[in-house]
Amino acid sequence: HRNITRDNLESLFNPRNAQIEKAQITYNKITLGIPKKADNMAPYGELGVYPLYIDAIDRMLKYWHFVENHSSNKLLLDAMECNKALHTSGVHSWFSFAINIRKVTSSSNLLSEGTPNLQEIKVIKKKLQKRYEIYWKNNLHDDSKCKSKHGKKLRTYRLFKLNFGAEKYLNKLNNPSYRKELSKFRLSAHRLMIEVGRYTNVELEKRLCPKCDLNKIENEAHFLLECPFYETQRKTLMNIILINSPSFNNLCQTDQLCWIMSNENNNIIHELGKFILEATTLRCLQPTNV
Repeated sequence: HRNITRDNLESLFNPRNAQIEKAQITYNKITLGIPKKADNMAPYGELGVYPLYIDAIDRMLKYWHFVENHSSNKLLLDAMECNKALHTSGVHSWFSFAINIRKVTSSSNLLSEGTPNLQEIKVIKKKLQKRYEIYWKNNLHDDSKCKSKHGKKLRTYRLFKLNFGAEKYLNKLNNPSYRKELSKFRLSAHRLMIEVGRYTNVELEKRLCPKCDLNKIENEAHFLLECPFYETQRKTLMNIILINSPSFNNLCQTDQLCWIMSNENNNIIHELGKFILEATTLRCLQPTNV
């Protein structure tokens, strides 16, 4: 990253530019229990974790601070001087990168002399995290590079995922099977026709539910709220929802989906995870009705 500026700082966050992020992406998916082929970006926001690259920059700046201010190790001091000399002579080194990061994250062109203090380093990390949150949200809503005319596979997810941050269900759902199925459902890492059809080149309007005769697209809303095939499994969930929100049925289907998926009530979260697991299991075991 030799040419990082204030305008292209987000290029730091592209996983393709940092090998270290491959491990983070894998870890995120294992934590959520979603398949390897699931979207790479969404899990960061679902878990509320930032790229390891930001932590690496933070540690780099702290190392600079330590060597300059607290180290008496001659080898470390000599190495620092060598990096400074390379930078001065126009040869790019980690010191050059550290200088540049400090420059582009500063709110002023007037930087303090010497090494950054710990408070400044803390501010730099916070700024990088904030820039990543903006980058993450923009990426989630950007369909410009999507091959499908219908937009990204996460077009449902972005209806109810309004902010970057760890979702409450991850800590509230003690049953790991419920939690895993809910994560897969939220992140479109499921086996509904709306998703499966993408890989078999089925037109969106033809990705119909194979479990009922309503002639509806089998998407998340149909599965969760509408399909009669899961009516029995859905009863407890809907009863709890109506107790908490008597006017729930007055909402349109999209608003109902968003209300459920963003709800933080412990009982609703528990029953939602239970329903998705039971309905998904039933879908796999029972033969198709149509």
